[in-house]
Amino acid sequence: MRRSGRCPAIELPDLPETFGYASSVTELASAYVNTASVSCGRQQHESDANGPLAHGSDAWQSPAGLVREQNDGTIFKTVGDSFQNTSLAEQLRRKDIDSVLLCGYASEFCVNATARRAELLALRTTVVSDLHRTHDKPHLAADKIVGHQNFVWANSSMSGRRVRVLPLADVLQTEFQSA
Repeated sequence: MRRSGRCPAIELPDLPETFGYASSVTELASAYVNTASVSCGRQQHESDANGPLAHGSDAWQSPAGLVREQNDGTIFKTVGDSFQNTSLAEQLRRKDIDSVLLCGYASEFCVNATARRAELLALRTTVVSDLHRTHDKPHLAADKIVGHQNFVWANSSMSGRRVRVLPLADVLQTEFQSA
């Protein structure tokens, strides 16, 4: 059972097979599957037919190991912010969800944009610090980018509410308890 508050949701920005990590995400999703009153949503980035993430392409496919329940939703997006030009905010409101756990790909782009928008929408927002990834950039290694994003989220705010940053082990302890 959820410890307090209204229904939580886990949101997974961008986990196509191409980015190749679903095992840790599966642990978090499994905790939700085994918990009452939860929602799991996935925001899947897609490009036009000629792009690297064209709808239906091999690169666009979900990771084979990703736990999916029949009621889990998927929102298709074309920009980093999972709320921009999608029905995500309305779906969360309709389900009476006031908190989100975020993990996914493109820490400095999709995860960041989604976390900041969730914060601005007054959602209790937590990024799972060890469940978001990116790849090396010409100016900085991936692990440094992830560390930097964790620091920025934990130490700044766009609304005064802040984005919480917790490792998976802490999320499992603080967000869930035995029935």
